[in-house]
Amino acid sequence: MGGFPNRPDLATFGPRAVDTRPIRDPSREMTAAQWNLLRFQAAGLGLVSPRAVFEIEGVDDGTIRWHAEAWDVEGGGDLGPAEITRNGAGDYTVAFPATALDESGAEAALAFVGALAGVTNPSPTTLFHAQAGIVDGNPHAVRVCVFNAAGTKVDEQRVTVVVW
Repeated sequence: MGGFPNRPDLATFGPRAVDTRPIRDPSREMTAAQWNLLRFQAAGLGLVSPRAVFEIEGVDDGTIRWHAEAWDVEGGGDLGPAEITRNGAGDYTVAFPATALDESGAEAALAFVGALAGVTNPSPTTLFHAQAGIVDGNPHAVRVCVFNAAGTKVDEQRVTVVVW
């Protein structure tokens, strides 16, 4: 099995099912076609769904206001970003743990492939822009930058980041 939080592909869910007998109790059993559809959909969702979402506030050294991670299935909140580093005005690196526990309790390496950032609740009359990307050489860290209308990095904004 693939081991969440890694991205599952179709093979993660086993071979294509085949009906070996007629369904006796449709309230407790499913056909091979139903199972194959579910595994196809689960694999597709696993490939495109975000792995983490967080909001930072650019004050002082940066504050993580809230976060949620796909591997924190019990929602305890203690499996999120390990640290936030302010690299300069409007420039932050958010590092997650290098590993997370998979569904069997074994450690699995975290490796993000992309990130998307947006300024949260900006002033409707003042332009701000945020962008995010995975840190080169560190696939479990995200760099987030916030810019004003002049293209200058600035603090004092809340930014929501989606990571996959």
